[in-house]
Amino acid sequence: MLIGHEGHVPNAATVQPSINVSPIGLMGTGRNMSDLTSDNAGQQKRSEESLSPLSVPQWLTRAAGWSWRLGLVAAFVILTMMVLLRVRIVVVPLLISLMVASVLRPIVGRIEKRGIPRPVAAWLMLIATFSVVAGMLSAAGHGLTVELTSDTTRWADVYADVTQWVQGEPLSLSPEEVESLESRARDAFIGGMASAGANRARLLIEVVSGLLLSVAMTFFLINDNGALWSWIVERVAPARRNAVDQAGSAAMGTLRSYLMAVSLAGVVDAFAIGLGLWIIGVPLVIPLAVITFFAAFLPVVGATAAGVLAATVALVANGPIEALVVVALTLVVQQLEGNLVLPVLMGNHVPLHPVVVLVALTAGGSLAGIIGAFVAVPFAAMVTAAAGAFRAEIPDRHLTV
Repeated sequence: MLIGHEGHVPNAATVQPSINVSPIGLMGTGRNMSDLTSDNAGQQKRSEESLSPLSVPQWLTRAAGWSWRLGLVAAFVILTMMVLLRVRIVVVPLLISLMVASVLRPIVGRIEKRGIPRPVAAWLMLIATFSVVAGMLSAAGHGLTVELTSDTTRWADVYADVTQWVQGEPLSLSPEEVESLESRARDAFIGGMASAGANRARLLIEVVSGLLLSVAMTFFLINDNGALWSWIVERVAPARRNAVDQAGSAAMGTLRSYLMAVSLAGVVDAFAIGLGLWIIGVPLVIPLAVITFFAAFLPVVGATAAGVLAATVALVANGPIEALVVVALTLVVQQLEGNLVLPVLMGNHVPLHPVVVLVALTAGGSLAGIIGAFVAVPFAAMVTAAAGAFRAEIPDRHLTV
């Protein structure tokens, strides 16, 4: 029975059993907080001892809670991948347009300040950019065609030797398997359409429509001078509007820094590799240099793939000594790029772990082939930068659920 501080005895019906007793009640009972803590621990222990053997353990309850939450996240990721795979003809051109617009928009702004109308400046930069890319691809294709047609007998012999080697030990591939691998490699290179069962006509339509869509969206993104982004930000709640705006600015800034750094690194790699191949006497110098440039947009694996290709050409065209020299040259260029060129050009603008880069490349390649792999890493860098900027602008109490 509890004795009140004024000495009267309260009605038993009104006394509620509770652990949270006021300090005045404690003074009246002569008990302290340590006694109540001991009572609480004893009650919890008796409660645990009274549990049925069939009761669910706490660790299993927590594991189940984590499991269904992780299951929902996995289901959302799989559903997102399926949707992106279905609409890749729109998603990939949009990402390419964002990449190109992030680099060209500041240049168009400078041209506009010189008195040239913005639409004219946008078209000039757009035409110049696509002309440069088309010129590089044309030069690579022309060099490849000239080299292959100038000595068809030698390259036919090389193809026959490679085919015979893969059909022998230790691979022991059948002619049907070799043909299947060639077909899958061609399909993966031109867009990952083999898994979708697309024929050549559909592939051509998708490539042409995607190119036209990229050009149109790039022009509008350059010409609107941020009007589209302002329209999107205005649809956000006022409390989060500034955070969303900062996240978008951080994403585009990271994308711009990434593309400029990778482009300059690709130029350095292409020049160094091309010069080395020319000195060694390896054929297909221009196509291999162009491939090396574009391989720079595939971090971690691109430079290795370009080096393997160059070493293979040197092996079949020149010999094993020249191939080893090409391998050494590729390793030296990769070390200079990874430890000197990219850290100076990129700094801390793209803090992506190599594992994240590999996952992004794999996901992008599975969705849209080589083009998807090209845009996957910049997209991952944008998401990372946007998430960091958004969290920096929104206090933690607004992010708790």
